Amino acid sequence: MMERLVKVEIPSFLDVFDFDTCMDCIRGKLTKSTTKGSARSDFNVGHIVDPVTFYQVLTSPESHKLFELPPDAKAIDNKWIFKRKFDSKGNVERKKARLVAKGFTQREGIDYNETFSPVSSKDSFRIIMLLVTHYNLELHHIDVKTVFLNGDLSEMVYMRQSEGFVVKGKENLVCKLNKSLYGLKQASRQWYLKFEDVVTSLGFVKI
Repeated sequence: MMERLVKVEIPSFLDVFDFDTCMDCIRGKLTKSTTKGSARSDFNVGHIVDPVTFYQVLTSPESHKLFELPPDAKAIDNKWIFKRKFDSKGNVERKKARLVAKGFTQREGIDYNETFSPVSSKDSFRIIMLLVTHYNLELHHIDVKTVFLNGDLSEMVYMRQSEGFVVKGKENLVCKLNKSLYGLKQASRQWYLKFEDVVTSLGFVKI
């Protein structure tokens, strides 16, 4: 059986992002996100995927503490991101909520310093796969929940209390972040440093 390939011209006004979005719509993989409006009203705790874990991480004393904002400091803002993931039939498959910091309000040299976070090269990945195949090793893929929330912060970062979790009677206080948060400029780097500390303590060596 022969298949004929048809060349499709993509209109100039349709960029790559829009094209990918259209293809996701066709495959039923579109994810909608919102922070306002009636679409947000049904995002209660019972609907959020793994809400207890996320809430415990955010409210843990190790994550942040409430303080009065120092006169020379500036508190960054935050917002909730609510997402719906649809299946191939258009039905809501999952509902997720994530608190993100508005990192664009951070000041370099005050709220953050370095942001660089190294990633593995394609050559490194190929070498690992080659070794696994050659020595018939067992390969595991690990997914870390709320990964960026595990990073420790070395800077003094203050953030306003998140909507829906404002402590009554302490509305004027702000959070002093001890742990990293999605949206922070240094979030990726702090997770890398935490990961490096853990794996090297287990005997792994950087090459």
